[in-house]
Amino acid sequence: MKTLAPIAIFTYNRPDHTLITLECFSKIKLANESVLYVFCDGPKDDARDSVRQKINDVKEVVKSKKWAKEVIVIESEFNKGLAQNVTKGISSVLKKHDKVIALEDDLLIGDNFLVYMNEALNKYEKNARVKQVSGFLFPFEIKPQNSSIFLPLTNTIGWGTWKRAWEEISLDATGWEKLSTDKKLRRAFNLNNSYDYSKMLESQMNNNNFGSWAIKYWWSVFKTDGVVLYPDYPMIQHNDFDNSGQHGSIDDHYVKEGWDVTYEITHFPDLIEVNYKALAALQKHLRKYSPYTLKNIFLQLKLRLLKKKSW
Repeated sequence: MKTLAPIAIFTYNRPDHTLITLECFSKIKLANESVLYVFCDGPKDDARDSVRQKINDVKEVVKSKKWAKEVIVIESEFNKGLAQNVTKGISSVLKKHDKVIALEDDLLIGDNFLVYMNEALNKYEKNARVKQVSGFLFPFEIKPQNSSIFLPLTNTIGWGTWKRAWEEISLDATGWEKLSTDKKLRRAFNLNNSYDYSKMLESQMNNNNFGSWAIKYWWSVFKTDGVVLYPDYPMIQHNDFDNSGQHGSIDDHYVKEGWDVTYEITHFPDLIEVNYKALAALQKHLRKYSPYTLKNIFLQLKLRLLKKKSW
């Protein structure tokens, strides 16, 4: 295997989550051969003493053990916020390295996660259409075959990328306004209207406090017809067990029931093309949680109530 990609973990004020993630990380294959960067965000100006204490507790957790071959801790004296902490952190790592693996502070990590990520980052390093490697997979119906697939959607829960792909990213979301007038473009960006990503992007661009840099990432990759490599079974699990993160989650939207921590990926496709069977299954899954679906349910209930009143 070529040079291993460094890993970046982003933390803030959740010492319990951070400890679980780091303990899990330190036990997986290749962790003891890897360089780990830990970015610790700082307190807001009006942060309560209890929050400041949690931020300090996180730093103590991070410094309590040697979680990898080398651990580099970057502490911020002020609060950058999730978006700035991640994007600037990734950029700083990629000034020194050609590739990076990024993790959140609330993950359970499979034994073979780093093996899969490094093999994929090495294999597709020079393929311009491949923009990202994901270790996460939504729990939609797909037969596990120890393989990987290409899908047209980015992920920011546990992922990796290259300097050449990151330098293409435009986080100012240039041209996003076209989504409001071009129905065909909007439908494609929303994965055949399976989820309202266009609304998420609009909310982000009109409200700096919305906080989702990830939707701008997806827009940038979408515009270049980029694809992302996914495992056919999740190599990581979201572990926000108390819903304390900035962006909470619905468990069955993110978590694979009966998750196998020992699962491995042994096959990587040579042909760079979207797996449309898997894409259809993903779209079906997303529709269960989509504002489109919820809006339709609301309209159906409203029609039923109107019919009853007309009787």
